[in-house]
Amino acid sequence: MDNLLQIKTIYLDAVFFIILIIALFAIISVISYRQFKNKFFRLQNKPTVDTKEQLPKHQTIFVDLSTKSADIVELAVEVWRINNRIMKAESSLSEIQKRGLESSLQKFVKFLDHNDVRFIDHTGQKYNEGMNIEVLSFEKDQTAKYSFIKETIEPSITCNGMVVKKGKVVVINN
Repeated sequence: MDNLLQIKTIYLDAVFFIILIIALFAIISVISYRQFKNKFFRLQNKPTVDTKEQLPKHQTIFVDLSTKSADIVELAVEVWRINNRIMKAESSLSEIQKRGLESSLQKFVKFLDHNDVRFIDHTGQKYNEGMNIEVLSFEKDQTAKYSFIKETIEPSITCNGMVVKKGKVVVINN
């Protein structure tokens, strides 16, 4: 009977010890979360213009974790470049390689479309001076009937229908 009582006491001590460890772990987790929250989501707000104006000691500011616009614009340029490279190398690719690359490319294009980002290749378009593009060079061609864009070095990038990055082109003049 004494052995059974000792075993029950040891068992209860072990259970109590485990519950104590779990409780300590929960307290440490809450404290760590609060420190993380204070460190990343609360910033000390200091006056920049009028030092007489009273501001709250802490102002909650949520950190923008979204992708930066410039990164999305650069992604659009790279998707355009990859598309052009696939089209140039198309004849040397096997059907499986071509489908795999096109599938991956379409995922990037879908992401850009979802964010209303488009790239515009100006190659072959008639050129006029009012276009919202950056001309890197003009080449003379006496046989050309009108000025046109010979090559797009970088596409124009639009977001919500507005140009956010001018395309870079080479123009043929007559």
